[in-house]
Amino acid sequence: MKRSFRYILYALFLIIFIAIIALGVIARENGSAFVKTSAQIEVTNNILAQTGLIDALDDEKETEVRNYLATNDEALLNHSEESEQAMLFHFKKFKALVGNNPLQRIKADSLESNMGKKTLIFDSAIALQKAGQNKAALVLVGDEKNQQIIEETGKMITRIETSEREYLSRQKELGDKTIGGLNGIFWIILLIPVVLLAGSLYAVEYVFAVRKKSEDAIQKLNETLKEANKDLESFSYSVSHDLRAPLRIVSECARLLSVKERENLPAKCKALLEEIMNNSVRMENLIDDLLNFSKMGRAALEKREVDMNTGVRVVVEELQKSLNGSFKSNIVVHDLKPAACDPNLMKQVWANLISNAVKYSHKKETPQVEIGSEESGGTTIYYVKDNGAGFDMAAASKLFGVFQRLHKSSEYEGTGVGLALVHKIISKHGGRIWAEGKVDNGAVFYFTLS
Repeated sequence: MKRSFRYILYALFLIIFIAIIALGVIARENGSAFVKTSAQIEVTNNILAQTGLIDALDDEKETEVRNYLATNDEALLNHSEESEQAMLFHFKKFKALVGNNPLQRIKADSLESNMGKKTLIFDSAIALQKAGQNKAALVLVGDEKNQQIIEETGKMITRIETSEREYLSRQKELGDKTIGGLNGIFWIILLIPVVLLAGSLYAVEYVFAVRKKSEDAIQKLNETLKEANKDLESFSYSVSHDLRAPLRIVSECARLLSVKERENLPAKCKALLEEIMNNSVRMENLIDDLLNFSKMGRAALEKREVDMNTGVRVVVEELQKSLNGSFKSNIVVHDLKPAACDPNLMKQVWANLISNAVKYSHKKETPQVEIGSEESGGTTIYYVKDNGAGFDMAAASKLFGVFQRLHKSSEYEGTGVGLALVHKIISKHGGRIWAEGKVDNGAVFYFTLS
């Protein structure tokens, strides 16, 4: 019996960490792939749109010039010049879109060269027509070599469009394969812990009470998985919501084992139980942060005039109470300008920034935190400054990403979601947030509101 317990505990311990790592990697990779593929598809569609306009305007110009040579109608000539200007405008946009693609850039240069030759032929024909040499103009346009140049423009555009459509097809095929692979990984990650969890529940004789909850959780999880690939935000919310129930079961099972079997379990198993319960708390905190991050995208702003001084004071008092005797930071709060914002969301911003400042400066002999605001160009800039661990400015771009951490979790606790949530709230208010820091010399976080 003890050996069975040991194997179950080892399995649960491994599954929890595998699930944490796998879900984090999948979420990040899925988001990166989604953004990259969407951007590439958008560029390709824009290229096709520009080449289509260039081709249509080129045909229109050619038709108007030929009709002008046949009728000597000056109005047609004016229309031809308008078509040419519009074509050149779209060609510039086309060149800008293919600027990062060496092969397409070469094709664009060849197309531009051929269009220049074609324009020269038509300009020469128009000049002859205006000089009263209609036959010479028609001969010039009808010349076999010149006709090849004229027709080559359309052929070049067709080749470029064919290449772009093939590339677009490959991107869509790659995206479908990626989604299929992710679905397979999701099922593997979900099914393994369910099977092992069921075994552990049978072993501790709580199977009948917990089975229904497990089946409900699996059913809800299967339902939300159908929607998970629509966008990254709904993915995070669904996974976070449906992991909460089995996580609590794992934590409760570990607690019950610790209480009921404490006398029978060896010291190593007791240590593993403690590790499971500690990491369950950490995982639940991560889930809460993910849920808050996901909900933020859908929450409506309720803006009103907010006294920032009162809001910060409440946050500092709550932080002092939560830390009890371990709070040793000297927090200086300067007079803060009021702002039109959502008070609940703004409290979350202050809570995250101030708690981070306290956390990353608590190892200093005399930790200092400074909170204030200043005016710059008619805009109020709020800031939270500390003298703590700081960070390398070369990694500043990672500060506000989900799961991005610049310090080891063994050194400073955290889930890697707090600053991402702050960034989302500030962005939702139409403001911006940035940071400055130096390793071992503190950091300053600034933000503005609309």
